[in-house]
Amino acid sequence: MLVFGDSYTAGDGVSNGKRYSDLLEEHLPDTKVLNFGLSGSGTDQQYLIYREFAKKIEFDAIVISVLVENITRNVVKHREWADREGDALYVPKPWFELSDSGAIALKGVPVAQPFHRQAENAPEASGLLSKARKMVNGMGPEFKDTVQKLTRFQPLPEYDTAITLHGSSCARSFCIGSRKSTSPS
Repeated sequence: MLVFGDSYTAGDGVSNGKRYSDLLEEHLPDTKVLNFGLSGSGTDQQYLIYREFAKKIEFDAIVISVLVENITRNVVKHREWADREGDALYVPKPWFELSDSGAIALKGVPVAQPFHRQAENAPEASGLLSKARKMVNGMGPEFKDTVQKLTRFQPLPEYDTAITLHGSSCARSFCIGSRKSTSPS
């Protein structure tokens, strides 16, 4: 089984043994699960990972973990991150475009190097959310943790709570497929 997704699949913030792909392998006897999760990626990049690295691997099933925010990741040509000083860093990514003939074409390859806003080709920062994120990130990890607690923002899923679904025990985040904390039924 090949598993593709973003940080949810990569298991950011949890040990490898707690990623849902590892739990799948643990609960499915005689099944080898290979995790190709890439933090911050969209399904466009996940397809490229499949095409480049996994296409030649023999498999019986593919799991693609699609989260709502992946939709916006699929249409951008770069992602905004913060460098070590908290300044906006733009990280280019490949993207697909639909031509007039209806063909899908891969663009932005080879991928350019990350750049700061001061660079000639950098887009202007836009939106209140982007500015607030930069401010919070710039004030340090302790402040960021406090803001996340006060706003009840949960950037990482809970993996260690198990529920039973159709007679099988599995991680809540895997069964429900959401980063939102919900109560088991």
